[in-house]
Amino acid sequence: MPIGATVATEAVFSVLFDNPFLHTTTFGGNPLACTAALATINVLLTQNLADRAAQQGAFLLDGLRRLATEYPELIVEVRGLGLLQAIEFRENEIGYAFASAFWWRIR
Repeated sequence: MPIGATVATEAVFSVLFDNPFLHTTTFGGNPLACTAALATINVLLTQNLADRAAQQGAFLLDGLRRLATEYPELIVEVRGLGLLQAIEFRENEIGYAFASAFWWRIR
């Protein structure tokens, strides 16, 4: 369900547009999309998804860092925030092999 919003301070908008209604979002204002967005925001808040993602992400990052310490010849660095995680491999081929093996395990 596409929905979009442009959010900025009044100072930012004053620099960008003489009339902020000229173009602020392609997908704004659709009643069905707005209902879906409100339901999504409700789930995010009531189920505390941001805090849960931060906790699970910290757990995952800790494990990935241990993996990097164990295999420094393969992994340059791991980094992440919440559940957005990254593993930097020493060579593209290593990353490809890892991603391929991971993909086939989760299927």
